[in-house]
Amino acid sequence: MRLILKLSCLCLLGLLASPLVAQPGSSPSPFIRTGSLKIAIDPAAVSFLPIDTEELRARLCSGRPAVDNWGAISPRGECNVSVAPPPNIDLYVDGVTPDGSSSRIALHSGGSTLWPGSAPVDTPCGLWDVCWVLEPDAAQPASELALETAGEEPAQGVFAGVVQLAVRYRFVNRGKKTSYELPAVVSLELSGHWAAVPAGGTSLGPGISNLLLFTGVSGGQWASAPACGTWGGTRCPVCLTPGPDVIPVLNGDH
Repeated sequence: MRLILKLSCLCLLGLLASPLVAQPGSSPSPFIRTGSLKIAIDPAAVSFLPIDTEELRARLCSGRPAVDNWGAISPRGECNVSVAPPPNIDLYVDGVTPDGSSSRIALHSGGSTLWPGSAPVDTPCGLWDVCWVLEPDAAQPASELALETAGEEPAQGVFAGVVQLAVRYRFVNRGKKTSYELPAVVSLELSGHWAAVPAGGTSLGPGISNLLLFTGVSGGQWASAPACGTWGGTRCPVCLTPGPDVIPVLNGDH
């Protein structure tokens, strides 16, 4: 299964109002190792599935819902099914192409992930539990994540891209035990900060990449840099943060 993060336009980097904006002729790309990489849905923010409950109420009792051109069940762009509890997301860095102050990173999913809706959808034919499933065995579109270094800091900077995810929407009726599964490819527009553990720095463990997303370093201390993306074609946010325990390990607090 491959995740493809493709830089849709360089202007996305300008959306990151931060002193980490890359400068022309900045330092060369850092060395980034292949290996596993963890991110997570930010528990301090509200993230949504690309689902409009009005569409579900209209269709679940009479047939399967349909997805739009972005893979969302939200033709009016009104996502209102939040994600909870927030899942971790396992990725794997399996390709790095340096290009001056930039790098192109190829990723694939490293494990199965369930994104559950926080509450059932109430319809005339009963309550439906809603989630979608991201599985490593599913056929995924292939892509890249574009990284830019920041000024004189070769081991951190900003990234932007569009993630294409092949998923299965799952709907289960609590009373009748009726269930539907609907395959789709959804688009997730993302941007944020990244950092790489330098050679000789703290190791996160064997087989783990030194690349970290939604992370930065200031004054020698690692810090989370959560950021919210949106489902393509909607204004529905998905907020991400480093995987659990990563920052305490790097700062020697764990």
